[in-house]
Amino acid sequence: MLPGITTEQMVEVDRIMMEDLGIPVELMMEHAGLNLAKIALQYFRDHSCTEIIVLAGSGNNGGGGITAARKLAAWGLEVSIYLPKGRDRLREVPSRQLSRALASGAILSDSFHITEGTMVVDAYIGYGFHGDLDQFSQDLFTTLAKTSHIISLDTPSGLDTTTGNFHEIFSPAVTTTIAFPKTGLLQSFSLVGKVYLIDIGVPKWVFSRSLALGLTSPQLGSLDKLYTEFQQRSFVTIILDGENWSY
Repeated sequence: MLPGITTEQMVEVDRIMMEDLGIPVELMMEHAGLNLAKIALQYFRDHSCTEIIVLAGSGNNGGGGITAARKLAAWGLEVSIYLPKGRDRLREVPSRQLSRALASGAILSDSFHITEGTMVVDAYIGYGFHGDLDQFSQDLFTTLAKTSHIISLDTPSGLDTTTGNFHEIFSPAVTTTIAFPKTGLLQSFSLVGKVYLIDIGVPKWVFSRSLALGLTSPQLGSLDKLYTEFQQRSFVTIILDGENWSY
């Protein structure tokens, strides 16, 4: 098995960032949203898409998607945001991000319709997913499966980032995973599309010392190599070839 981190380890990374280093989730959300927006814009242009819909959940994953929507709208694109659980269910930080996104030109949609040229940013369910999908989510994903132009933030919605268990109703063309590859992605490599690893400012020592992660695989190289890539562009393209990951 290639090196990755479990859901529990990612929770610990977030704890270290917020509690030990004093870096608020809002700042990490800004980094994730910016890198997601850059990748989404490139995909939008490369595939001649005609509209962007951000599918945002109520938590921090949704907040990252909403942040990307704000940046895309600020760059002059027409972007709509769909909140499956409704605006009143948003947590405090994603709610603030929504207000900023709407002020920047994004549109809040009360329905979810997909056309041939629709590109969807999937920021619905993040790394905290476990268990089975409810019927509402299954129906939502059935609609989502009508387009191949899907970019998922951190993990495809409905994938267990520890075990790799996945509903398989839809598969994204691109997954922009945050901070470090998750073991669930490594185990579901055929279902997650092209993967970008995006930087949110986690210090290298968090992985090497706090998680005791000795990353020296021939596929992923070393933490030094990874962080050199972050220095150059803030995100890393990871090409999936069978079970081999490289960048």
